Amino acid sequence: MPGRILALTPEPEAVRCVADALGAFELVTEAGLEAGLARARRERWAVVLLDTAVGEELAAELTARLTAAGRCVVVLDRTMSPALRAEVLRRGAAEVVSLPPGRSELAALAARVLGPATELDCRLRAHGIVGRSPRFLAAFELAMRVAPTRATVLVQGETGTGKELLARVVHAYSPRAARPFVAVNCAAVPESLLEAELFGYERGAFTGASTRRVGRFERAHGGTLFLDEIGDMSPAMQAKVLRVLQEREIERLGGGGPRPVDVRVVAATNRDLERETEAGRFRVDLYYRLAVVVITLPALRERGDDAGLLADHFLRQFCREYNRRVCRFSDEAYAALLAYPWPGNVRQLQNVVERAVLVCPGDTILLEHLPARIRGGGSAATPEVAPVGREAETLARPDGLLPLVEVERRHISRALALAGGRMGRAAQLLGIHRNTLRRKLQAYGMTPDSR
Repeated sequence: MPGRILALTPEPEAVRCVADALGAFELVTEAGLEAGLARARRERWAVVLLDTAVGEELAAELTARLTAAGRCVVVLDRTMSPALRAEVLRRGAAEVVSLPPGRSELAALAARVLGPATELDCRLRAHGIVGRSPRFLAAFELAMRVAPTRATVLVQGETGTGKELLARVVHAYSPRAARPFVAVNCAAVPESLLEAELFGYERGAFTGASTRRVGRFERAHGGTLFLDEIGDMSPAMQAKVLRVLQEREIERLGGGGPRPVDVRVVAATNRDLERETEAGRFRVDLYYRLAVVVITLPALRERGDDAGLLADHFLRQFCREYNRRVCRFSDEAYAALLAYPWPGNVRQLQNVVERAVLVCPGDTILLEHLPARIRGGGSAATPEVAPVGREAETLARPDGLLPLVEVERRHISRALALAGGRMGRAAQLLGIHRNTLRRKLQAYGMTPDSR
């Protein structure tokens, strides 16, 4: 069954080109803003098209309201300023498309926005989460599916992959969403203070305890407690947390008797807790208490084209935050960002983009504005390490392996051949955006006809 698109516009004919390009989708137009908003909230839509003819400032406000309601919003831009364009993207718009758009632009929009992950992708964007890779989306889809339950959730993944973001999504889509979300990094609190931090203490419980303190478990009562880096917790503290999960009550340091707590626990670690239990460093009984649902977040290097999406997202974010007019990455800089393995994951990429925005004097981030380690890119950051054509044939090594960049170049060449040289179709076969394919072709010195 085709998806349904709702267009909020006072000029229905203005979006007729969208209907022509997206013929496989049913287009419904609403000229009345109030009636359109009511339908947008009440019914299910693949996409809501929001025409800035309703008013540019109003369009930004409506974008925020619609994305908060879980709708995928595409803003149709007439004469929007760069600042306002950045603002609607910040408020959750999936895309901003200029009117009148070119047919190729709309075809790319259809492939990018109207895919099977549209609704989930837009719901995540409403929480500031960006990603399209199947493994990444599958992790958050599972999080939303188990959110309405009482089950404890264990989130695994490398540092910087977004474990706390996933925990917040579990909380936001649970019946506890109106109650507190309390986070504590177990590795950042000294062992001698962690018990007091989690359970609280009574006045006079120890030297310096001049007042009573409510612990994190009590502060999260009715809501969600996020225990980050729980794999760093000592065996003694593990036993105390296990008791709370079993008995659903805590006791402050210094006495006062047990106090019931109603808390949903989401724990996270960058360690393999199953192996930690086998090695005797983590309690087996606590592991099984926590691992009712285990969700593993992939590293950024395993998320395909997501590094480019995130780089663009952070570029918009920091340009607005620092009032800079940087609007894009050069092709060389973008290729370097895609090639780098990002051992620090999303957090590292965020820091690199923030620095680039601050040091860039113009409107384009160049390769020279990136740190040296990014320019080096590990095995393949710049076009110079990606020979093409017959020259690439000399790269075969005695062990029979080819460098990764050559494998990618040949893979792109094969996709172009299967697509008959049509870039849009080749991008679909590769599972990347048309603009990303164009950048890769430029980085490798290829054209659609050079396959």
